[in-house]
Amino acid sequence: MSSARRCLAVVVCLLCGAAACRSTPRERSELERQNLNRQTVRSVEELRAALRQAPDGTVIHVPAGTYTIKRAVDIARDNITVEGEGNKTFFVLAEGARCPGFVIGEPVPATPQITRRGITLRNLRVRGYRAANPKPEDELSEAPGRAHLRNNCVTVRQAEDCLIENVTMENAASGGIVLEQTCRNIRIKDCESFENEFDGIAWDGHISDSVIDDCTLRNNKGAGLSFDIGPSENLISHCVIRDNQTVGIFLRDSKRNCFRDCVIEGNGEDAVFIADGDAPNAATIGNAFVDNVYRNNARNGIWQAGQRSKDNCVARGIFVGNGGQAKMDSFPEEAPLIDCPPDNVCATK
Repeated sequence: MSSARRCLAVVVCLLCGAAACRSTPRERSELERQNLNRQTVRSVEELRAALRQAPDGTVIHVPAGTYTIKRAVDIARDNITVEGEGNKTFFVLAEGARCPGFVIGEPVPATPQITRRGITLRNLRVRGYRAANPKPEDELSEAPGRAHLRNNCVTVRQAEDCLIENVTMENAASGGIVLEQTCRNIRIKDCESFENEFDGIAWDGHISDSVIDDCTLRNNKGAGLSFDIGPSENLISHCVIRDNQTVGIFLRDSKRNCFRDCVIEGNGEDAVFIADGDAPNAATIGNAFVDNVYRNNARNGIWQAGQRSKDNCVARGIFVGNGGQAKMDSFPEEAPLIDCPPDNVCATK
């Protein structure tokens, strides 16, 4: 073993403990590889530089501290991880900043030409800038060529195989986390999104084969969760969606999504609102709501208002203390909410 490798082995032992020293040569080699693929940054500018220059597979570690964002942090590359130390790693948009916090995927052009893959964002907190008296233009980025970007804490655009885990998002001029364009296999896990001007989480576009799990979406001015313009074949599970000013879940122009084991409570309108969509033939079809609790919402547990929407089903729901009826059929009456058949979309997820 060379002197350099002996020094690195000592470092691995010190960092990883006695277990690393007792490991086999192959295991030690893997620990050394992981250590070499880890980089620590201590400012937003160092983070931007690492995102440009770090090799594929690098974990960029951001220590505890407060980091001020004056323009969006773009993660417009493949196979990279940005990792903090939980809420102690705190990214704050500067006062008056009109930009997203993080953009996963290509920020420009308005319709990306490149799909980005293998990006992870985890263990950190992002606070947007939400004016006390917001104006309509506050929602959109003011950076040249970026007026198509909404000022979310986290925006995901044209991406696949990405993970957002243990991220707290708050106080954005638009939404907490928004997926747009075409995205596939995006996992949002153990996140919290609250006190945003619009929605806690919004999926606007052709979002498929993706998961929202164990998240809390609360006290947003819009919906807790909003699906529109084509999300399909996704799983939303074990979430708490509460105390949002409008509805808990807004579901429009969406097909075969599974909502399972969620608590939807205390929202200012319906727990779930189902509509058709703006396009002439848009409809919300084949979604399943299984083993959810709909509690103390100001209006209905589930309101299906779409005339073209159909085959949306409910199983084993608990409806308690809602202001309207437990369930409200759609219009016309030929397309009511139905009991879930055995082969509903949740049975396959």
